[in-house]
Amino acid sequence: MGGEHAHDANRAVGAAEQWLGTVQQLAPNDVASLSFKGFAPAWSTGAVALGYFLGGRLRGVAHLLPLNRTPRSRAEIRVAVDERWQGCGIGTLLMEALLQQAQGLGLEDLYLRCHALNEPMQHLAERCGAEISFEDCQAYGRIRLADAASVSEAR
Repeated sequence: MGGEHAHDANRAVGAAEQWLGTVQQLAPNDVASLSFKGFAPAWSTGAVALGYFLGGRLRGVAHLLPLNRTPRSRAEIRVAVDERWQGCGIGTLLMEALLQQAQGLGLEDLYLRCHALNEPMQHLAERCGAEISFEDCQAYGRIRLADAASVSEAR
């Protein structure tokens, strides 16, 4: 009888994890074949790519790409969430994970670029302390990690 309860509990935990989803680091060979809603991350030394999986399916991706400039304390970030899953907190989870990765790598500044009409990404970046500027059809942001607010706390 104890085994049946344990099996039921494991099944319940598995179902909850499937519903909650997980953020997982992606390997370079996974990234090379990744094309997610027009999001095609590049790979270089020190790059980090994360995927948000729900029900075994990729629902969002995030990418941190160290910039080959001096000082090497800067990186570009990108976040994309499946259109059907936007507004559910996936972008927030991915951004939090990127901030933690960036801090662990000793980065100081994160930069982003998105379309000027991509207000969800701009709002997400602003919640982290980014100042957004516009040029032509692009929005640019800079997040100073020393001053970055937690995305979930800034809601």
